[in-house]
Amino acid sequence: MHLDPSNSMFPFQLGDQFFALRKWRPAAKYYEQALLLTPDHAFYWNKLGVCYAELGRNLAALRPYRMACWLEPHNPTHHFNLGVAWRGLNDPRAEDLQHSITHMQRAHELAVYTSNPNAFAEQLGMAYFQARNYHNASVYFRLALKTSPGDPGLLNMLGVTQVHLARELMEQQEERHLNIDPHTSRPLLPHFDSRLALAHLLTPAQQAYAEAAHQAPRREVFLFNLGMLHYDRQEYTAARDYFKQAVAIDGSLGNYHSQLGDTHLELGENSEAASSYERALAIGPATSGLHFQHGRALHRLERYADAAQAFERAAALEPENANIYRWWGSCVFEAGRIDQALEIFAKALAIDPYSPLRYYKLNHETYSVGEWAPPSDNNTAAFL
Repeated sequence: MHLDPSNSMFPFQLGDQFFALRKWRPAAKYYEQALLLTPDHAFYWNKLGVCYAELGRNLAALRPYRMACWLEPHNPTHHFNLGVAWRGLNDPRAEDLQHSITHMQRAHELAVYTSNPNAFAEQLGMAYFQARNYHNASVYFRLALKTSPGDPGLLNMLGVTQVHLARELMEQQEERHLNIDPHTSRPLLPHFDSRLALAHLLTPAQQAYAEAAHQAPRREVFLFNLGMLHYDRQEYTAARDYFKQAVAIDGSLGNYHSQLGDTHLELGENSEAASSYERALAIGPATSGLHFQHGRALHRLERYADAAQAFERAAALEPENANIYRWWGSCVFEAGRIDQALEIFAKALAIDPYSPLRYYKLNHETYSVGEWAPPSDNNTAAFL
């Protein structure tokens, strides 16, 4: 199309028509052509950036958003969109996230003079969260909740952030507990109970998840997150109850069943654990870890042949894990197939020469795994 400088708004209007139809590619084409002739329209630079962003081209969106910010430096929307584009880059680097935070922070500061001063708080919180600055992330998620009180998604993100923050504080306290005060020769934090500390630090996250579950009682993710909090605090009975509620709402997620199985296993409910793992395996993905946990449950039920099969599947998926071979060999050994067990234990030793299962006792004689002793029906055996 031939562009007439005297009618510069015509291609902008064409671009607007395609923009309204969400046809981003032709809209971007007309905006580009028009901005070549009249590059002083910040509004259209911003719209061109939106087109690129909607096409998944965040890197290309940076230039038009920058132009919009340069032409209208006090417009919060321009800074916000530029911040989102920086955060949306494929595999953003630390400096990319810092650029994102800088512009989102500017947008948040400028929004103070608008009718919705916390309009950008949620996305600023997300930028800080992605940069692993969990303290600032929690601050802005709380500000966003002032605008959208009870929003389940925000409450969930606040809960996740509080979990990360609690774990950071735990690591700092554990380090203080291990470090010695050079003046007194005593630990900097002498009376430190990691379980009690974690329970205290996770309380804000629990409150956020509980409120989210109350606001959206059919949202199983909040119940699952509550279960994970109790699991981390070793409160397995409460964790099991929340996981059961999550599974009752949506039983199509394998990780819900596997986590419920882990909780049953911690409580010694081995039959229930095996059933949960079997449901998780049926849904998939059937990971090495899931087969391993299933094998542990079957081993506790003394179903050694089935447990050996589970560990064999785990070893096929993770052949360099000596611990899987140790459990697999133990099940085969318990089933009385001592010669096969020795071969499996030999594989464990080949991977980990410092394996604790180096010797076995057969007819009251001690042998190393590398030695051979013929099995018989009258043999009694045990690994040391």
